[in-house]
Amino acid sequence: PTAMTSIHQDPELQECASKTANNGKKILRLVCDKDLVKRNCAAILNVCDGDARGCGSDVVDGDLIEYWKKFFVNYKYEEKQKQDIAVAIAEFC
Repeated sequence: PTAMTSIHQDPELQECASKTANNGKKILRLVCDKDLVKRNCAAILNVCDGDARGCGSDVVDGDLIEYWKKFFVNYKYEEKQKQDIAVAIAEFC
């Protein structure tokens, strides 16, 4: 949802995506202490900017990085979306 905020051109769709992204962050805050969540956040940050920024692990899971790379390609996320996602995910690392 975070990426969709900058992809949508329609202001109403942007607002809906923003609300969904905020709700997603609320859910992540409840589970951010889980190892799998931390590993996924680290992998997403790695794909977005090449940096795991201390997400609780010295080793970033290569399989998760590949998963998220394919995900980003599949949804055609560009640099703007990657930057937005990195900012949103950084809170959970």
